[in-house]
Amino acid sequence: MRKFFLAALMTAFLGASLSAQQVLDDLIRASINNLASQQNRVLSVGIGSIPQAGTEVLSAFSHHLAGRIRSIAGNHNFLEVTALSRGISTVRPGAQQSRASITGNYTVLGDNVQVQLELIYENGTIASTDDFIVPIALLRQMGIELAPPNQQAVDRREQIIAEFDIPQAQDVAHVPTSQAFVINAWPSSESNTYVAGETLRFFVQSNRNCYFRLFYIDADNNMMILYPRNPNNPDNYLNANIRRQIPVTFVVQPPFGQETVIMEASSAQFDNLAQEIRTYLEPRPMTRQLTAAAFRGLGVAADGQSDSTSTRFNITTLPASPGGR
Repeated sequence: MRKFFLAALMTAFLGASLSAQQVLDDLIRASINNLASQQNRVLSVGIGSIPQAGTEVLSAFSHHLAGRIRSIAGNHNFLEVTALSRGISTVRPGAQQSRASITGNYTVLGDNVQVQLELIYENGTIASTDDFIVPIALLRQMGIELAPPNQQAVDRREQIIAEFDIPQAQDVAHVPTSQAFVINAWPSSESNTYVAGETLRFFVQSNRNCYFRLFYIDADNNMMILYPRNPNNPDNYLNANIRRQIPVTFVVQPPFGQETVIMEASSAQFDNLAQEIRTYLEPRPMTRQLTAAAFRGLGVAADGQSDSTSTRFNITTLPASPGGR
């Protein structure tokens, strides 16, 4: 049935009775209807990021897809699109769920792209899934790319970061036990994508009182300390369970591509923090040696409980283009 539906849409598209955008919108609409088919009451949903499967790579397709999902889901009878819930949650399985998110990923399969969407409750339970196929020819017609502009730089960066076992941040980080040390960090864009001229803002949260620092790796793999930036007054203490916006912003401009933010948190202030701020205040080319020096010291306390932890997230910056939202 799905293959027949896709074939019918493509036939109409090739016959010029439908635009490429209309074809994609029809595919998204059918998928959202399937995701929400079991809902019998209005559910508040946020729209999360749509990376390439297994890579956390975000592209112009990720940006466009998230925007169209937001628009189409907003017209569904049982979905109310709201701000994406991000941070740390202690909501447990079994509790009545009134909030959820739509997120997913995509996979390139020959001449097509398979998109998988998930409706996920706030407690992490997957309510439903659905997938659909988009011909790459359709995306080319719309000028939408499937890889970030700096794919080679991303590959080099991921090889280095992989050596340090820094977990990927989630939209909502869950606290598995009362002893766990859980942090989360996220950008102001719910899709983790931005276009030229937009402003980047960053947020952090922890379930413990702690000290934190953020490192930023730009599209050209230059690395700098994002926060704190004042060696004489770092102001990097984070109160437990309080979301904090970092007082640093950027306006998106070239070079464009995927970038990475890494958060480290510790129960004690970082050693030699003032010197590290001075060392990494300006962007420096990312190397294994530089990365190792920046991320040293994360460890486990003598009682076996972690006294430090880390997380990271990616964003992708894009030029304004016909493939935007």
